[in-house]
Amino acid sequence: MIGIMYKSLNINEFTNPNTMSWFKWIFYKNENLPAITYFFLSKGNATSPRFFPLFDEMKSVRIVLLEGTYFRKLDRIQLWLLRLFIRITGFKQKKYKWMLTTDVFTFKTKCNQVLNLDDPSYSLDEINKISNWEENLNKQGFKTLIVTTNLLTKEYLVTSGVASPIHIIEQGFRYSNVNSANKFENFSCVYSSPYIHSKGDKQERHPSWGVDKFINVIIPNIIKLDPTIDIHLIGRLGKHAKKSCLNYSQVHLHGLKSINDNFEILSRCHLALYPRDFDNRRQVIKIYEYMGAGLPIVGFDLVDTSKVREFNSGILVSKVEEFSSAVVDLKMNKLKYQEKKVNIENFRKLYNWKVLANRYDKLIGSV
Repeated sequence: MIGIMYKSLNINEFTNPNTMSWFKWIFYKNENLPAITYFFLSKGNATSPRFFPLFDEMKSVRIVLLEGTYFRKLDRIQLWLLRLFIRITGFKQKKYKWMLTTDVFTFKTKCNQVLNLDDPSYSLDEINKISNWEENLNKQGFKTLIVTTNLLTKEYLVTSGVASPIHIIEQGFRYSNVNSANKFENFSCVYSSPYIHSKGDKQERHPSWGVDKFINVIIPNIIKLDPTIDIHLIGRLGKHAKKSCLNYSQVHLHGLKSINDNFEILSRCHLALYPRDFDNRRQVIKIYEYMGAGLPIVGFDLVDTSKVREFNSGILVSKVEEFSSAVVDLKMNKLKYQEKKVNIENFRKLYNWKVLANRYDKLIGSV
């Protein structure tokens, strides 16, 4: 699975010393790590916002890296080659206790597997695939384990008959001293998404990327209520979304950014926006990155935004009409704004990638 959030990366952006290119790993003999994961790093498409930073902080996992090319359309072929590579390197997998995967493999592998279920579809087909995966590995004498990001997904899997032990490792963010960030001069809101499309654009109906109400209702309302507020958009805008935004000098377009550049822009803003009203019933990594950058959040009241509610780190609304007013409220009410900021610091201690990777390492060592 390739999550789409950031610009493409290269091998040098892995800081984990356990990262190794596939051709070097083939000949590597002195292995002492208990787990392995195969990671495809595209050069033409964006990179997973969860697995790249989480694996990069782990100490128990050998990261076998396959790099793509700058031709985006070749990624599909190379992902097929990755699955073939995993299949034919079974003789190397025997050295490890666990393989960390983000996909359900129907072919035979040679060690226990941890399935990382980041974005469940909550479908019968998904449950059937997981059940078959469990059955195939158990027949071979191997253990199965599932890591997901939230309690709702865990309870869903259990009630659906999934037999594997299920553990929760939440979403996270790269820890940094956000208090030292050079803030934008005007009170600035930010929305970050790989694609930002409105009516008439290709992804206008996409549950995550289609944000027509945000572009054509919420943004104009915010500017109408307070013309001194700036709005920063990070991501690729569709043609129609971009045309609408260019009507306002208060809207600043940054395009799709790398992990570090994305975080830098976030940390320079004052308030984060989550204008999606479709509930995926997941822990959305965007919420963690917003709060990781020290930003209170205005969003809709969903399962996806449950961490905002849990930490009282923003304002959650139920209607589009309330969204713009909540933004202005947090700008004007400095006491309320500061209260949300203090609550976010409690969140930041628990959910940065170093803390989560340490929990994952302990899990691998205990099962």
